[in-house]
Amino acid sequence: MVVAESDTMAPTGPAARAPRGELYRSRGGHYDVYAGGLDHTDVLRVELEFLERHAE
Repeated sequence: MVVAESDTMAPTGPAARAPRGELYRSRGGHYDVYAGGLDHTDVLRVELEFLERHAE
């Protein structure tokens, strides 16, 4: 799961408790994970690494 550290729209607490989940805390706010956002490039990297580990 990707959650933004400064997200004012979606709480980060429930995401941290996901069973068997992987959590990435992105920099910035809710929209900083999208293209042009503060952490977009790192979010893409983390998501691709996850898929490489789990997709077959």
